[in-house]
Amino acid sequence: MSRHQVLEMINAMREFGSEPLKNVELTGTGTQVGVRETRRIKGLYVITEDDAKSGRRFEDVIAWRSGYLDIGFVRFEQMKIHDVPYRSIVPEKIDGLLTAGRCISATHEAASAGKSMGNCIAVGHAAGIAAAIASKNRLQPREVNVNKLQEALRAEDVDLGIKAREQSTNMPT
Repeated sequence: MSRHQVLEMINAMREFGSEPLKNVELTGTGTQVGVRETRRIKGLYVITEDDAKSGRRFEDVIAWRSGYLDIGFVRFEQMKIHDVPYRSIVPEKIDGLLTAGRCISATHEAASAGKSMGNCIAVGHAAGIAAAIASKNRLQPREVNVNKLQEALRAEDVDLGIKAREQSTNMPT
């Protein structure tokens, strides 16, 4: 479908474009289509647009996200740095699974805020450590002690912002 659209655009530029576009040629396309959004799981918590825009903090923080709400060509706006709660990578109904990257539990709008590489890597790092803890202790991921997970992340120099949050009384929870 996408390659068909490219050919339609080439023909439209030739027919309706200015003089320099009359002889435009297609020299190549990508080998794959880049997908902006994929399926997501429904987790124990669903990250919302309001969480992203308000800089929401969570006690079960495992990572934080920064960047922009980037909803295709519809909206593009700065979000506030906000936490990713462990509950958003634990599926609501499936045991033995954790999610990371673009498929964590989030609304369409909130998912647009977390698809950059750095955000995906941070959540993936936490999911990997949580999986290791679960495996080592023969637990389901939903049974992982989040405080132990946070300790393991801090031991690897991950800044979860917990101390800053404890010192501030006006941050939303």
